[in-house]
Amino acid sequence: MIGATKLILVRHGETDWNRDEVFRGHADVPLNDVGRRQARAVAGALEGEPVRSVASSPLVRALETAREIASRHGLEARAEPGLNDIDYGDWEGVPRREVGRRWPVLYRRWREAPSTVSFPNGEALANVQRRGLLAVEALASGTHGDGVAVAVTHRVVLKAVVLGMLGRDLDGFWELSFANGSVTELARDDGRWRLVRLSDVRHLEGVGTLGTDF
Repeated sequence: MIGATKLILVRHGETDWNRDEVFRGHADVPLNDVGRRQARAVAGALEGEPVRSVASSPLVRALETAREIASRHGLEARAEPGLNDIDYGDWEGVPRREVGRRWPVLYRRWREAPSTVSFPNGEALANVQRRGLLAVEALASGTHGDGVAVAVTHRVVLKAVVLGMLGRDLDGFWELSFANGSVTELARDDGRWRLVRLSDVRHLEGVGTLGTDF
């Protein structure tokens, strides 16, 4: 069976921790009211697509978003551990400003050379990329060629996966930005992925804040 030639990557809707710039990681933070509206808007935007499968990070903020999408196509969202957010370890639950004060050297390195960082009691970016790429490739390969595969995941996973699919270095991490509720589309030509649209938020007009890359 030929795998899907179109892959749609969705960042989950907004949570209070996104709004307040708190590092989330594996903390199971639910969508807030804006995030739920964003999830419904994404689902509406993808309603006309021939979606054949929907996979999601196992965290509730992603699953809530994925279930909105899947329900429009008579599908169930499947939890995929490879799409889980990065494990921030000791940074989890800590606001960005406090992280900068408590771990100034590591935070500076995270901003300047992210591929070299392994979070204290957490995970390295290279591991996120490895598991994320395996997850999206398996999803695409398991979806028939005329169908669309959808993966709902997190900011860090999206950055790492898209860089990997395009053959880019992980130190390009900060060159990409993914808003909550955004849609990114890739198409496969002759076995290689190309970017069709990046962090599209047109469907979120009037829904609420688009948030920042956090």
